[in-house]
Amino acid sequence: MPEAQQLTEAELEDTLPTLGDMPAIFSPSKAEDDSEHKSFLCGADVEHFDQRNAEASVGYVAQQGLSAQQFTVGISQFDSPEVAAEQIRAFGDAIDKCNKYTSGGDTYTVRPMSAVRIGDDTVAARVTAKSAGFAVAVNVIMVRTGPSLVASLSATIGLAHSTIDDLVRLTEETVNRYEAAASIS
Repeated sequence: MPEAQQLTEAELEDTLPTLGDMPAIFSPSKAEDDSEHKSFLCGADVEHFDQRNAEASVGYVAQQGLSAQQFTVGISQFDSPEVAAEQIRAFGDAIDKCNKYTSGGDTYTVRPMSAVRIGDDTVAARVTAKSAGFAVAVNVIMVRTGPSLVASLSATIGLAHSTIDDLVRLTEETVNRYEAAASIS
């Protein structure tokens, strides 16, 4: 199998979902500071992501009354498939070893999810909590394809409907666009 082509950040951005890929009620969300996610998912060691050579991400949000939904999709590209495989293994290990953690004063319950295999490796988890009296559910899918990781996250707060079907669709579409751009067959 030929080695995957390394893409620029602009080329990675072109593989991400656009507003047209989202249901009509969504709008772009502003970028968040990554430092607030340091304790996310049982303190999964994301510091190694500093080894990436390019990255891109996009987010969308929708609010209806007291309910809200958010989608975030990002790609981290590494110098080799081995480094990306090490990263997804560390993520999977963190999920396997932890069923609860506390962040920002809220206690989160973590459980692995079975997910359709996408790319070379797929790890998925569902995180739930009560925050300020509202039910919070976060679905996370991490996919390794070649030298890159595609991380997709959907969050619902309040009574918003489940986002897992849309998350799987967006993840698959992003991986397919990335694989085409990077000449991964």
